[in-house]
Amino acid sequence: MRGLASSADGKRLVSASGDRTIKVWDMAAGVEALTLHGHLGDVLGLALSEDGKRLVSGSADKTIKVWNLQTGKELVTLRGHADFVTSVALSRDARQLFSASGDIKLWDMEAGKEALTLTGHLRGVTSLALLADGKRLLSASNDQTIKVWDVEGGQEILTLRGHTHYITCLAQSGDGQRLCSGSEDKIIKVWDLGTTKELATLTGHAAAVRSLALSTDGKRLASGSADKTIKVWGPPDRQGDPHPAWTHGVRHQRGIEWGWSAAVFGECRQNHQGVGPWRRQGNLQSARPCPRRSPAWC
Repeated sequence: MRGLASSADGKRLVSASGDRTIKVWDMAAGVEALTLHGHLGDVLGLALSEDGKRLVSGSADKTIKVWNLQTGKELVTLRGHADFVTSVALSRDARQLFSASGDIKLWDMEAGKEALTLTGHLRGVTSLALLADGKRLLSASNDQTIKVWDVEGGQEILTLRGHTHYITCLAQSGDGQRLCSGSEDKIIKVWDLGTTKELATLTGHAAAVRSLALSTDGKRLASGSADKTIKVWGPPDRQGDPHPAWTHGVRHQRGIEWGWSAAVFGECRQNHQGVGPWRRQGNLQSARPCPRRSPAWC
């Protein structure tokens, strides 16, 4: 699996795969609802419109496709990148699309044409995140930097440095004030986008960090790694530990794939005895999986 995206209402989950397909899942029933075919290479990136009606996918075939999720039909194919399209991001009004490859492109969705190309990274761009205000775009790269861009002017605002290897994934808080980045250096960094300062460095994974997701309240961070584990990081505990972590109780047979991204992260709202097969590192309490709604979250 190469990527995940969830609808705003939580009713549908979309998954991208190395088998060149995209699958749409009914979260309530936990069953596959639709399979989309069309890409000629691995599907690496996904983005859903806020109303859940349109899906954008980026692929190793160097194209971007826009889909109608109500009919399952491909609406348009965008071409222009010279290499794999690794990540896509969609504005809240779905009028602007951003895609990452060796460079970053901005697309006018109404015209179906490229509007702007952003250059500045010295190596391939691996991940994109558009802030909620739609005015700033974040990009991570194999050049070990994160850049913040002014969307309207197409100008680079600042560059964040600190990782010592490829940066693979990004996750932002809902208020746009905090940014988390994961890297091949096995480290997660937390940044304050207002001051541009590094707030914390989270260590614990034994291999590359491949995916990140922040809870809606911004208090917990989930990370997936090539070490075959998923960790959930929380605020300092009573003993003053600044980075307590929960670890997924069932290890994956293979490491989390590059490009995989977490799309759903929240608590069981029905109080069903737990939120997932997590165990706390150390001697603290453990939680059991929710027994009511497998494989979907409550």
